Amino acid sequence: MALGKHNKGRLSVADAEDIMEEARSKDFWIVDYAFDNCRTLQAALDVLYNTIPGNKYVVNYQDNQNGTRLSIHCKVCTKDLTSYDPFNTHENGKTHKKCRQQLLTPKDPNLRRQLVRRHLNEPRGIFLEGSLENMIDSTELNVLGVQFVYKEVIHGKNLFTCQLCQRDNDSVKRIRSSEMLSHLTSKEYHGKCMPHNAKYLKVKFGYYKSSVDILEEIVEDIAKYEGKIHANIADFTKQLPPDMTESTSENFMSRSCSLASLSPSRSVHSRSKSPRKSESPELVHLPELKKPVKYDVEVEANFDTAKDILKDGLLLKETECREMLQEDADMQGMLIQTLWTLNQKLDKYYSRTGVVFTKKNEETVTLKQCTEKVRKNIEQLHVIHPTSEHQH
Repeated sequence: MALGKHNKGRLSVADAEDIMEEARSKDFWIVDYAFDNCRTLQAALDVLYNTIPGNKYVVNYQDNQNGTRLSIHCKVCTKDLTSYDPFNTHENGKTHKKCRQQLLTPKDPNLRRQLVRRHLNEPRGIFLEGSLENMIDSTELNVLGVQFVYKEVIHGKNLFTCQLCQRDNDSVKRIRSSEMLSHLTSKEYHGKCMPHNAKYLKVKFGYYKSSVDILEEIVEDIAKYEGKIHANIADFTKQLPPDMTESTSENFMSRSCSLASLSPSRSVHSRSKSPRKSESPELVHLPELKKPVKYDVEVEANFDTAKDILKDGLLLKETECREMLQEDADMQGMLIQTLWTLNQKLDKYYSRTGVVFTKKNEETVTLKQCTEKVRKNIEQLHVIHPTSEHQH
């Protein structure tokens, strides 16, 4: 091809296709004193390929031991293509298309900024205003081991307990948010009770130092990598009995309604101005407790291996054990709460599985009905406080 044959003005698409068809020949790429298709090939590339968004092909000269040849340089992929077949394969390849697409995709403006490392104990500002989580997040003091704290909403009040320090210090059980924050940030030793952060270091890392200054430096270093708080504090309110989760106003209204139903003569609207007469108190007849009906649920058990468990269960009938329970109101409450929690778990399991058993009269009953009856019985349980005789 003579130099400048297709260079009169801008090439048409048809002329550019003819040039690329001629480029299939190896002689098209040879450069000597009579042939130089550099400008011709560049013009064809500009019409057919460089008009595609993201493409940028440039024709260069390449010297080798056999002379000088033309080559096409892809600026997108930074590759040199020395003949038509490699160029055609590269243009239609997945790698070139992917690089071209990445070049066209707008970059996130945030990625242009310089990345700066931040410590995990810096304030996040994502928690509810006035909550214990927000107080921990915004304090300038170092806090570790927040995962050991849990929340309970008792009678409408948010109370917090530290499981890490509860065994050694009863004063960190069911306290307010301000008191819990003071406990988490305290640096002082109260008798044998260690500060919360010192207790955390001893339990997790086995590290113990009585010096407050050295301890504070270590706590500050660990807080930078662990952070103070990342999520809301665990809420265990659902594990409580219903009488503890009711608000104070609801509890007062229920008690007043029950008193009004038992003694209507003492209602506010039924007071009389006449002097009261001595009347004998009304007797309230409690319903007799019926013996539970037993049914065969077709469950086999080896009682030979359960003798030890049965012996432990029979201890509750012993006189000494019963007297001990009557003197310890906390133990009574713990037993009631344990019964409530176990029954709740059984109720969830029976609701999910739909387990049933058949009575002797072939009536089918779901075990969920049994847990509902047990729940009503547990709600009637109450703590018997020790009498003055036991106290003395």
